[in-house]
Amino acid sequence: MHPLFTQGRYLLAGAALWLVLSGLASHLLYRMQEIGLHVAIALYFPLLFLFFFFCLANYYVCLEFPIRRTPFLRLIATQVVANGATVALWLLAGYLHVWFLNRIYPDHWFKLYQDSLASLGGIGALLYCFWILAHYIFLMARQHEAIEREALQKRLLISETELQAVKTAVHPHFLYNSLNTVANLALVEPGKIHNLCLQISDFLRYSVSYGRKAMATVGDELAHIQNYLGIERERFGKRLQVQFEIDETARQEPLPPLLLFPLVENSIKHGIDSLLEGGTVTIRIHYAGDDLCIDVDNPYDELGMKQNGAGIGLEAVIKRVQAQYGRQGQVTSERGNGRFRIELRLPRQRALPAP
Repeated sequence: MHPLFTQGRYLLAGAALWLVLSGLASHLLYRMQEIGLHVAIALYFPLLFLFFFFCLANYYVCLEFPIRRTPFLRLIATQVVANGATVALWLLAGYLHVWFLNRIYPDHWFKLYQDSLASLGGIGALLYCFWILAHYIFLMARQHEAIEREALQKRLLISETELQAVKTAVHPHFLYNSLNTVANLALVEPGKIHNLCLQISDFLRYSVSYGRKAMATVGDELAHIQNYLGIERERFGKRLQVQFEIDETARQEPLPPLLLFPLVENSIKHGIDSLLEGGTVTIRIHYAGDDLCIDVDNPYDELGMKQNGAGIGLEAVIKRVQAQYGRQGQVTSERGNGRFRIELRLPRQRALPAP
């Protein structure tokens, strides 16, 4: 079906435009043939408007011979033949219109029509070229839209795949460490086991429930991180210190779920765990212009081996940010002097409250 017939407003808009073009062409023929205006309107205007429906068939020619996949000479030859055939059929149909006029108002209609065949043919060919251009522009725009839609679907699929990769990689490692911690506490401090199990439960509940959602908030992510850090403190003790520098206005800022956890998990796994004396993980979240900045900074052992691995979590974060935000999202990292720092800059989605 021609796109104009898919929605009534498209058909009305196309018909209105064609009425204007038909009127202009009728006026041109009126000036060229030097006949009365009422005669020109009766003879040419209905015929030119009828040509509107003849030209719609060109849409299927353009579909069959796409401009980017058809050799140039073949494309030109095809459209020239289609143009000539359509104009010829239209001019033949014009004789029926002239016969009808002659029946209701006998006059020299046939002679007027035959005298204007060349002019009508030229105008018809030009109008047909207009439709060729319009159809190809429409098809190229639709193809571009389809490409963008497919790219978006791929980006979303990548984002979902990377999120599942994070959950698959993190949960076994997390559960292994957590169960070891519970086992150790059962021997030395069994009174802490209840609270620790609640934290583990809340951590896993968030991972499962928010992993199905498109967006969370900074506040949600921070609560999730607090649960994780509470569990890890039982394992590392005083070796793990955490410093938060949070802009309170950013707590309601939306962002993809489970985006903050891999940063903190990486800082402990490849940073604190590599140091015998431990260290301090600094988590900063603030606005910088139109961006939300998430900064995680941790020490690491420059002589050890663990600093060489960034882990699947950080790789997944980079891909998820690219998939979700495109060029507007940035992930940068730097290491040196025994510290590793990673920063996320995401476009702000929520307006800042008035001061």
